[in-house]
Amino acid sequence: MNAKSKWNITVEAAIFAFGTGRALAKALGITPQAITAWGAFIPELRAYQLRDTCPVEFKVMVTRKAA
Repeated sequence: MNAKSKWNITVEAAIFAFGTGRALAKALGITPQAITAWGAFIPELRAYQLRDTCPVEFKVMVTRKAA
């Protein structure tokens, strides 16, 4: 489950954008435990979901990844 998406967004960058892993999980409608199963990178379909439902946080994630 460590396949990179086309954005290669790290879980660390996503948690930074949402403040906590629990907030990230809530935005996706999943459990925090599911996030720990991802490995280092957000799965591609979850990245698309975040892009479409949380555009502000998604921009933070992409910007954080580039830094």
